[in-house]
Amino acid sequence: MSTVSLAPPFDPIALYDEFAKKPFQPLRVHVTDGRTYLIASREFVVVGMTYLNVGTQALGEAEGICSEIVRLPFEMIEKIEPVGIPKPPISI
Repeated sequence: MSTVSLAPPFDPIALYDEFAKKPFQPLRVHVTDGRTYLIASREFVVVGMTYLNVGTQALGEAEGICSEIVRLPFEMIEKIEPVGIPKPPISI
């Protein structure tokens, strides 16, 4: 994912290509009603022609276990941005 946010209008093929890049970088999806969704793994997102299906991590379950899937029409998505994960300090 690029270091800049992705914003509408969304091209489903370009989004798919971004989500398929390796290594995967976690992303946050911002929705017009104020909700946000963390996409921590490529397996938690499906790109449709006019929507994203986003899985949410089940609390108290092993990583990768989904509790629900939310369908987000592109018109509800304000932006998609990389999640800045701080790098551990370098030991000398």
